Amino acid sequence: GPITPTTSLVRMYGDVLSRLPDDTMRLLEVLSVVGESIPLRVALLIANNSPDGMSMGPLLRHGLIQVKEDHEETWLHLRQPAVASLVLNHISKKQIRKIHREVARALISMPASQWRDQLIAWHAAHGAAPAKALHSLLHLAETLHGDHRHRQALQVLQQIPTGGSVPPLTRARLAIVHGEVLMVLGR
Repeated sequence: GPITPTTSLVRMYGDVLSRLPDDTMRLLEVLSVVGESIPLRVALLIANNSPDGMSMGPLLRHGLIQVKEDHEETWLHLRQPAVASLVLNHISKKQIRKIHREVARALISMPASQWRDQLIAWHAAHGAAPAKALHSLLHLAETLHGDHRHRQALQVLQQIPTGGSVPPLTRARLAIVHGEVLMVLGR
């Protein structure tokens, strides 16, 4: 899961983050929510940045992002997970869900591929309204487990709230998938 920002992290990156232009900060927010590589054009679109990519400049200069060419696409990757934690601490849960929904919508317009479909499912589940999030995340965990992506399934399962308001049948499904995933991972 995300790390808790410490005073030393804030000292290291706080000054850099406070001086970023608004468009660059929006791009950094998108990258922080996504948490992994994302196509450049998708990131710029969601951050409402110019397609010329000029907003990346400060992030590149400070070594916060990496640009890669792969799958006939230019990808952005946040190199500093600690920065993502700092950024996420300043974004509302509602805004985080909104970014996830926008990522899922933007990815739908891309050519079909296995990674695209998995990312759409991931971001759609994380962008679901709180009332639907439980079932969306459970479905995603079951799908990942079925695809032998057990570590990702476990990450999703650990994000699912298991409080008293979870219906018994859903709680049973959660327990079964969680147990199967842990057994496969040998934990």
